[in-house]
Amino acid sequence: MKYIEELKYGNLFSHNNSFFILTSDFRVHNNKTQHRCISIVNGNFKWLDSDTIVEKPTFFYQDNENNLKELKNE
Repeated sequence: MKYIEELKYGNLFSHNNSFFILTSDFRVHNNKTQHRCISIVNGNFKWLDSDTIVEKPTFFYQDNENNLKELKNE
């Protein structure tokens, strides 16, 4: 578990059973910094506060030979 402000742009993470990619976009709303995150399921975006706690699970993909490979999430 990490705060969203600790992640690098482009990192994948989960929040409330949804999966997102952190973008480089941010805004200040009510004196709080918020970061734009894009859902990898439907492409919608969501603004999350910097102090939002998220999880960085391990993601896998299937290559052309049907092998499971870990997607680097650094």
